Amino acid sequence: MRILLFFVVFNVLFLGQGKAQEEQWAAVMQAESRYDFKETYTRLTKRLAENSELKIFAEIDHSQNGREVGLELAPARLIIFGNAKAGTPLMQNRQVAGLDLPLKILLGEDEKGKVFLAYSDVDHLRTRHALKSRKILNNIKKSLKDIAKDVTGRNPNKTGRYKIRYKEGIESYNSSHSFNETLTRLINEITVMDGMRLFAKIDHTKNAEKLGMGLRPATLLVFGNPVVGTELMQEARLSALELPVKMLVWRDEAGAVKISYNSSEFLSTRFRINKNLEALRKIEKVQAELVQKAAGHPSE
Repeated sequence: MRILLFFVVFNVLFLGQGKAQEEQWAAVMQAESRYDFKETYTRLTKRLAENSELKIFAEIDHSQNGREVGLELAPARLIIFGNAKAGTPLMQNRQVAGLDLPLKILLGEDEKGKVFLAYSDVDHLRTRHALKSRKILNNIKKSLKDIAKDVTGRNPNKTGRYKIRYKEGIESYNSSHSFNETLTRLINEITVMDGMRLFAKIDHTKNAEKLGMGLRPATLLVFGNPVVGTELMQEARLSALELPVKMLVWRDEAGAVKISYNSSEFLSTRFRINKNLEALRKIEKVQAELVQKAAGHPSE
């Protein structure tokens, strides 16, 4: 019922509109590079490697994944990286913030062949999770700006006017099982699903423990279907920042085990996706099925 209701509303709001420029809506930080794609990528990976406190958790070549399923996509690479020393206190404040951590940087080419670097504004993270660690967030904001400038040769600028609200787009459901069983069931369901790939498993708690910091169980899974994801990125290239999709399995302060993820409605609204309704339907359906199977009850 929830899936059907979303798409009734979605069709009323967006169907029939012409293709919009997603940059008008996405509200990300973006810098045009002075260099070609290959050199920009090399500069970025070198810059991240120079900081011993940063760890690259995954690199996802969206265009290569598209080619493997017979779809064309302009060069696009997503790098997922972070610093547990900075990220753990944010999750200690609001554990579901682990859905948006670690950080992500997207390298891509626009329709004119210009290379760009993009990442979500730190204020997006701050507002969505009502985070109070202002000093840490300001340090992250400065670090990302410095990285973008060093890598591209230009300062990043905010593009778009999308304003996030507290808890916007976050779907959370209780599990009937323990944390470990819920996580295992979810991984198993993802890996046997036709066309699905598990790109990364990020254990926030273990990363915190390595630094002697405490954090209730929380693991992020990054996964997706390249056919579905590529179709969305062909329409709205900045949606590559939030693709593949993610699910966070975590235990709250009351001991309840939860599965949280970004709704497809949030993805469509933030990046102004209004053509590929079938791809969005598939994402919504898969998310609901995975929650049902991993948590032990329907997601409605």
